Amino acid sequence: EPVFHRFGVVAAAASLDALLCATAQTATHALEVRCPRCPNLSDDEVYLLHAAAAAQHGDLVSARSQLQRWLPAAVAAWTLGPVCGLGRLFANAGLILPLRSTSDEMRDQAAGASSREARRCTLH
Repeated sequence: EPVFHRFGVVAAAASLDALLCATAQTATHALEVRCPRCPNLSDDEVYLLHAAAAAQHGDLVSARSQLQRWLPAAVAAWTLGPVCGLGRLFANAGLILPLRSTSDEMRDQAAGASSREARRCTLH
């Protein structure tokens, strides 16, 4: 919570807590979450960031798709509320999450996807 306080998004902790509680209770598989000192994100952490960024930018279809990578469909639909709240609170604090390509989209790009998709970048 000190980081949330430092960036003026203390209320975002409740949204994150709701998402993590739903994940802890209903995830379809164990999520890989690396320690803060790890220089690389796990695939699961990347999917979570993709979901939050998509929700922040109003792309609820993509946000739900990302959430369904580890949550049942009904829970993914429910967690859109907390994820949208998280994105809104971050945006209000000037913390804009960039939209990025997912690994699935990267494979599509390599197979000749549209030039619009090809211009996106990855997290790493």
